[in-house]
Amino acid sequence: MMRFKWNKTTLIIIFWILFMVVDSLKKIESLTANDETLWLYHLPGYLIWILLTFPLNFLFNWSDKLSLWKRFLFLAGSSLLLGSIKVMLSWTLFYLSFWLLKNEPLKGFADFLSGITLFYFVEAFIISGVVLIVLFVIEVYNKYREQSLRNAALETQLAKAQLQTLKMQLRPHFLFNANNVISMLVRKGENEKAINMIAGLSDLLRMSLERENHQLITLEEELALLEKYLNIESMRFEDRLFIHYDIPESTRLAMVPNFILQPLVENAFKHGISKILGKAEIKIAAKKISERLQIRVFNSGPVLDSAKPLTRNYGIGLSNSINRLTQIYKSDSKFDLVNLNNGVQAEIEIPFYQKVK
Repeated sequence: MMRFKWNKTTLIIIFWILFMVVDSLKKIESLTANDETLWLYHLPGYLIWILLTFPLNFLFNWSDKLSLWKRFLFLAGSSLLLGSIKVMLSWTLFYLSFWLLKNEPLKGFADFLSGITLFYFVEAFIISGVVLIVLFVIEVYNKYREQSLRNAALETQLAKAQLQTLKMQLRPHFLFNANNVISMLVRKGENEKAINMIAGLSDLLRMSLERENHQLITLEEELALLEKYLNIESMRFEDRLFIHYDIPESTRLAMVPNFILQPLVENAFKHGISKILGKAEIKIAAKKISERLQIRVFNSGPVLDSAKPLTRNYGIGLSNSINRLTQIYKSDSKFDLVNLNNGVQAEIEIPFYQKVK
């Protein structure tokens, strides 16, 4: 079922209509019995308030980039200014309307404006403040709704990433290759290695299934699962696969998206390691640069065809990873694939947030 999305302009107009109804009911006796000419002030005043709400809304949105106290002072000043403008416009319009409709002589315009009491300025300032409170409530609601939708999208992306990771780990050729290696080790009498590989495979599957459903985990936790996967692959490739880690201690508690490295390494084996017969390398590195975290996964093997668009090199796993980075960090993340020496390097750059011990 579709949900109606309230437009801010609609809400502003509804607010002023309700305000006009309530205010008129409160003043109906004085407006009819005492001085009916006050209708010439109040009714145009509501229209002026509606029109002035839009520049007030613009200033309210613009002030969002200011600090809390600066924003408060700026909006208080804006409220005072626009409230004063409203009072002057209302009474000017009242002066002209009274003169035209009643055709009665009035005192000088300057004298007329100077007679406006302080009460109307205070009233206008208070009403401007009420409008700002309404705008603030709308802003909080919109941010809450946006965050809820964003969290729902992130949960969906995480579920897809987990499912994709499990598919990678459970797909037939991975288990078939692992089973062949175990069988070979048993035939060669290397039972201890076979047992270690079986244990490693069990740990990998268990950790994948038990991984908490969190969007962000520490880099150290992410590497723990990845090492299980690489240990199995290193047994399959025997002595020709060399794995290097360059993970400074200062980066191990950095928060990273859950299951973000698995697709990169899987892509490295599929398009790089499996394509060469000689020595193969996997290098996983992390570095803190200012307030940014850079993660690099390098694999030896065929380089990318520079004549083709980079997106042609994105499989399902990499595409999901890029989408998740965008969902979590919006435009504050980077992903790239580059040719480097005799291989390809995947690079991720995200804001550096460290888990508190």
